[in-house]
Amino acid sequence: MVNISIVNFKDILRFNQEAIYDFEESILVADVGIRDLHITRMFPIRTSFFMFVLVEQGTMRIELDYSIHHLSKQDFLLILPEHIYQSISGSPDTRYRLIFVEQAYFETMNRSRNDVLKTSFLNIRKDPVIHLSEEEFNVLASCHERLEQRMPAIHHFKKDIINALLLEYVIEAENMMINHHEHQVKQSNLTRQDIIFHNFLTLLKKDVIHQHHVSFYADKLYITPQYLASVLKQLTGKGTKDWIADALLVEAKIMLQHSQQSVQQISDALNFYDQSTFGKFFKARTGQTPKAYQNL
Repeated sequence: MVNISIVNFKDILRFNQEAIYDFEESILVADVGIRDLHITRMFPIRTSFFMFVLVEQGTMRIELDYSIHHLSKQDFLLILPEHIYQSISGSPDTRYRLIFVEQAYFETMNRSRNDVLKTSFLNIRKDPVIHLSEEEFNVLASCHERLEQRMPAIHHFKKDIINALLLEYVIEAENMMINHHEHQVKQSNLTRQDIIFHNFLTLLKKDVIHQHHVSFYADKLYITPQYLASVLKQLTGKGTKDWIADALLVEAKIMLQHSQQSVQQISDALNFYDQSTFGKFFKARTGQTPKAYQNL
């Protein structure tokens, strides 16, 4: 898989440099507006870092993996490494606080916290947005401000201070997300169809590069292909083959835009029969050949 680092993501979005601070190319802290972003390369992309987003004003629209999320004032969004960003947009007045942390860096900071993240954030891929109370928002905003203030400082123990402030932010965010998700679990009435759909998306994200056949996903879910198609059609209006094709197209776009592989190598990596088959698949859905898309 092709994962974009913080350094490369900064190049893609072209942040206003006066609005951001970074540390060892592994942590980025920013207080920006939608107008501070100048996208120079196209989505979709997959990243190698955690992204914490705190919306101060305005509205945002972000498409992650295969779902669209709408955010407004006092919303908090956590995007895990390897999420697929399909698009990002916002109202002209949108302002938000961002913290990016490379997964590899975070894992060196505190093993016990990383273990907690792996368990308590399992719900994030399904529901990455929570609406904060004013008190919760102020707590995270305060943590963010302290971290931002120390980023440019000269200090013999700067790394220790930054790590401590970052962990404070993560712990506070984690506590809020656990509380919100526990409340949602109590209030929710998930149907069997909802669970099948969620599990299908999890499989699709993990296996679509190598598995293009409906029967594979149905077998993994212990249901018939016909029942899987019925569930997806009922919940989303799209059939199983369309979901697989759309997910495969996203992976193809990521590889074509953000890797150094040839079209032939990408065709092989995506498990197409040959380059011609891959080309026909891609052009039928985009109106462009893979090579033309790669050269944009």
